[in-house]
Amino acid sequence: MPRILLTTRCRDSGLYDYFRENAPRNFRWRFGMPRKISFGLRFLKQNIPGLTIAEYPTRSEYSELLKRGWDAVGFSFYLEETNDILSMAEEARRAGVAQMWAGNYGALTPSIHSHFDHVFTSYSEQELAGLLGTTIDEIQHPPLVTEFRQPPVRVRWAAPHRLPFLPSPVDSAARTAVPAQIRSASA
Repeated sequence: MPRILLTTRCRDSGLYDYFRENAPRNFRWRFGMPRKISFGLRFLKQNIPGLTIAEYPTRSEYSELLKRGWDAVGFSFYLEETNDILSMAEEARRAGVAQMWAGNYGALTPSIHSHFDHVFTSYSEQELAGLLGTTIDEIQHPPLVTEFRQPPVRVRWAAPHRLPFLPSPVDSAARTAVPAQIRSASA
């Protein structure tokens, strides 16, 4: 089987966060979704043994990976990542990689097709398996767990008095199972 590396864009400024990458300068989001894994690349690796994937490597990690010698490097990317991917593909060609592949939404842009030897425009498990001379009987779903960050939730009530069954945000850990107001009311 040919040596295939599939990768996402590099992340040199910490974890890649879709929301922060696509916000106006100095915009402050109240939530975040740092991408640590690539769902698409995980599906490919789960279903086609022998593939190597690099999920959001740093540029130096990517450069080190290229030294291992690959028959093809495939890039899974979104439209806004195109310039980064073209730069990565250029580095891979300089490292002697013969084939460049593109996939995911960024690959749908016709003007970049000339930079790649093969473009995947849809779910590509079967197409890639065929390209590698193998078959997939049934698509297997890989484990996919990711992180979504949001700030602590502060709830403000418009009620004129405090309801005894609602925990206080300050002392909820110190409360007993039955608040004192309820214990004294039932006595």
